[in-house]
Amino acid sequence: MGTPGQGQQERRPGPEKDLAWQLRKYLLLLAILVIETKDGHRTGNPILPGTRPLRYKLFYYFNATAFAASLVVSILLLFMKHEDHVRPLAVRGIMVIDVCCLMLAYVAGSCRGRLTTIYVPRWSAPLSSYSSS
Repeated sequence: MGTPGQGQQERRPGPEKDLAWQLRKYLLLLAILVIETKDGHRTGNPILPGTRPLRYKLFYYFNATAFAASLVVSILLLFMKHEDHVRPLAVRGIMVIDVCCLMLAYVAGSCRGRLTTIYVPRWSAPLSSYSSS
């Protein structure tokens, strides 16, 4: 028996030599892009408008409102002066609206069951009241 340094080459069994192992991330991405769901929806297209149109509309409008509120907060912060006493109150109020709209968009867009839809706002209400105080 010889050691690997005496004329024998060390065989390294490993995944490095297997092409499928090297390309596993790309193969997974390809598999995800090719998949088509049972309802006839193609990957990348929203499923919520076809399955639950009311939830989709709620998600869409609350998410758009939160985005607009974020833009308004950014603009108010850009033009705020140190002596201004009204704008900080407006910024705070719009931030509360922004956070509430984001939470409602999350509930409308991601919660499937009725119990989850009830529990998420119940648990997020203390959070929003804490952040607004």
